[in-house]
Amino acid sequence: MTPLGRAPSQGQRISQAPEPRAINTLAQNARYGVWVLGFSWAVFQLWVASPLPFALGFGVFNSIEIRGLHLAFALTLCFLLYTAHPKRPRPLNLWDGLWAGLGALSAGYLFIFADPLSERSGVYHFYEIILAGIGLVILLMATRRCLGWPLVLLAAAALAYALLGPWMPEMIRHGGVSLERLLAFQWLGDNGVFGIPIGVAAEFVFLFVLFGALLERAGASSFFLDLAYGLVGRFRGGPAKGAILASGMTGMISGSSIANVATTGAFTIPAMRRSGLPAEKAGAIEVAASVNGQIMPPIMGAAAFIMAGLTGLPYLDIVKAAFLPAVISYLALFWIAHLEALKLGLRPLSGPDIPHLKTTLRHGGFHLIPLAVLIYLLVVAQQSAASAVFYACLTTAALMVIQAARSGSLWAAGYEIAAAFIQAARNMTAISVAVAAAGIIVGVIALTGLGGAMLQVVETIAGDHLFLLLIFTALICILLGMGLPTTANYLVVASLMAPILVTLGAASGLTFSLLAAHMYVFYFGLMADVTPPVGLAAYAAASISRGEPLKTGVQAFTYSIRTAILPLAFIFNAQLLLLDIESWPQAVTVFIAALIAILAVSCVLQNWLRTRLRIWESALLLLGAVLLLVPNIMLEHVFADHRRLDLSMATATALTPGQPVTMEVVRVTPFGDRRLQFILTPQQEGPGLEALGVKTFGEINQHGEPILVVEDLTPRSPAERAGLDYGDEIEAISQRVGDLPSRFWAYGCGLLILAVVGLSQSRHAALHAMQDKKAAR
Repeated sequence: MTPLGRAPSQGQRISQAPEPRAINTLAQNARYGVWVLGFSWAVFQLWVASPLPFALGFGVFNSIEIRGLHLAFALTLCFLLYTAHPKRPRPLNLWDGLWAGLGALSAGYLFIFADPLSERSGVYHFYEIILAGIGLVILLMATRRCLGWPLVLLAAAALAYALLGPWMPEMIRHGGVSLERLLAFQWLGDNGVFGIPIGVAAEFVFLFVLFGALLERAGASSFFLDLAYGLVGRFRGGPAKGAILASGMTGMISGSSIANVATTGAFTIPAMRRSGLPAEKAGAIEVAASVNGQIMPPIMGAAAFIMAGLTGLPYLDIVKAAFLPAVISYLALFWIAHLEALKLGLRPLSGPDIPHLKTTLRHGGFHLIPLAVLIYLLVVAQQSAASAVFYACLTTAALMVIQAARSGSLWAAGYEIAAAFIQAARNMTAISVAVAAAGIIVGVIALTGLGGAMLQVVETIAGDHLFLLLIFTALICILLGMGLPTTANYLVVASLMAPILVTLGAASGLTFSLLAAHMYVFYFGLMADVTPPVGLAAYAAASISRGEPLKTGVQAFTYSIRTAILPLAFIFNAQLLLLDIESWPQAVTVFIAALIAILAVSCVLQNWLRTRLRIWESALLLLGAVLLLVPNIMLEHVFADHRRLDLSMATATALTPGQPVTMEVVRVTPFGDRRLQFILTPQQEGPGLEALGVKTFGEINQHGEPILVVEDLTPRSPAERAGLDYGDEIEAISQRVGDLPSRFWAYGCGLLILAVVGLSQSRHAALHAMQDKKAAR
């Protein structure tokens, strides 16, 4: 490991990798201004995260003040760093300075006048409304510079929808919002632009970006690469497996799939190419590994903290739920790399090319200390995210000073720490602008009820077909996420689609948690980074591998299908998110079963196990995978027996506690009748529907058939929690009779099916080996 103060390490060179958007060719005086602004921004963020303001009794800021100054820094740096024409870098001009000044003024106004704005409680001066309008325009201009047009068009469409509500199609129509109210709501309060999204960025995300920058300047990226190749380089397909491991370790911190590709990929992709992997496949493996870094706990590219803020769930619940799917996805990618090595006949790395593991740990093992501090404070001490990462940053800086002192150059440590501060501010600029622009969309949803309108649209298209609902939601998440960084991507898809998924899932007979819905849309939003033709991460990888971008994207999408299968699985099997788990042996069983299933699916996608798969073998592998992934669904379809209740006696017939009750319901809406299905579980024995918290009266429907109409619902009853509503017409009721067989029956059948395929492949491979020997003679 190269000591600080000498030649730059790989990690330091990585930090200078080209960014996705072109950077201005700065004039000399502006360059120093950027350095001062970036350093000041990082110091401010560390100050508000530290205990010093409360200990010293000054410099304590409220949330709006922090968010205002945070965005003021971001907008100013955006116009100083990013050129108006991405493909034509040029020196700064007067217009750049003007836009930067207006951005600082419009956002900084909330920092300076946060208390008066709060005291006036929604009463604003005319000039403040003008300033809000200027701020929104400046924000959209900054978004175009940092991120291009996709997010700008989404935000502009949301603003137009708010203003033109009365003239929208009937299904998405609303009463309309005045321009003055829209501007004030979006800019002058703690909603819209300065709502929860920018608050999370200011409180957590910046510090994690700073933590990543400090690790890079300390040479941690070089250490992670050496560690990865030292661990797996000696195995078949070692360079690809090393790339996966290195990208996983850095990707969970970086917060950007594209940045991860541009940094670790600069070293891993050439190594894969030298081992014999084609350009497109080398780039695709790096893309798949980098995107998966965003789902890897404990940091998940800072998405874990944003998810905690949006759902109101504890951070540890988010991390616990994300653990199994992330680990399974990465192990499956290792398996894919192994299968590719088998298919192409690739050999392991030779001895001299493999970093010595003990030497790597001896010289660079100290880089693991800040990560250990972070994980300890988050998981064991259960400190807040801001506090934990603050102390992790201090630990990293202290280690940099110690390393520099050993080489006799303390000035080098100071320079590297300052450079990390500035680099973090540069990296955070685009993220903060993106999150603020996403806040426009979140604000419009809250102001106009767009979520309800989207609910009607998805309802109309998907109807009561649950699988169609899931596929349609996944496609919308991919479309909305195209061209957006991870944080903005998740904010947009979670605000629009997660509530819809929960509501319509319950109406289709499947009740799953809010956490499962957020994880579902998060996974499919990330798929936008690998989905052609936009897939920006694939373009970044292709620029390094010299492969064709579209082919790289298609290959990366193929590799990432294994990740897309997981959210479909945990929607139906909540135990994959460690929900409803009663013991560690049960959790281990679920993990092993799901891992084997995803490995089987990966074999089908690669059309290879020991040798090329035949069609019937692929079909059996998929059947076995389904039995292992969602055993409850298979058991329900095969073994469940239901008794149908007579509607005339439903209010008096006793229901068995703990056995699911299925209600087929018709709900009258302005857009026609909807047929819904609710599955409820009575918790205690009682006379008929009272055990579910439903009070009804009998009627005859338009077809002359008896129905029950919901008249009242008991608060917090199973019926109310499931989503039944007043006026719903119950057409049929049935309850499951008896318990289902143990999941182990499904697991056993699945493993038996996979064993049959394994034996067939072994015989097939042995036959090929004999033929090869005969041919060699």
